[in-house]
Amino acid sequence: MRLKYLLLLFMFSFMLAQPSVATVTNKSAQKNTHSHKRVKKHKKPTRKKDYMHGVASYYGKGDGFNGKKMANGQIFDANNIFIAAHPTLPLGTKLKVIDDATGKVIYVEIKDRMPRYNRVIDLSYAGARKLGMRKKGLSYVTLVKINNAEFNKQKRVIKQQEISNNQ
Repeated sequence: MRLKYLLLLFMFSFMLAQPSVATVTNKSAQKNTHSHKRVKKHKKPTRKKDYMHGVASYYGKGDGFNGKKMANGQIFDANNIFIAAHPTLPLGTKLKVIDDATGKVIYVEIKDRMPRYNRVIDLSYAGARKLGMRKKGLSYVTLVKINNAEFNKQKRVIKQQEISNNQ
């Protein structure tokens, strides 16, 4: 009995509903005001951005990570300024890290993974010290992807500066 009433109610609801009327226009009857020249549309770049902005932190000093195995299989050295961790970038990606507050720059290679929190990169303790963020703990940075040649060139320059400073 209830089923009958529900079916009747359902049928009447369709009968009471107003049908929507679509108007069809003849496109050939419309006046064409556009020129027949083809306009090239600009292609949107399909390449991903080569930079990121966000908060950087550091690890390796007093947290038990120094001397442990990294995601790439190597042993982590907190005194190596060229090591960094990132949650998603491929291992081996070379980056230029610019501290937005001071303008200082370091060059790092992604060799480890980090949790996906509100940070974009974890630097080694030595890298953080070089950027001047060791006391702050966190710093707002810009990450720029670089190629292997530029990374190796900067690495040689930095090592030469360290050698000349030690003499």
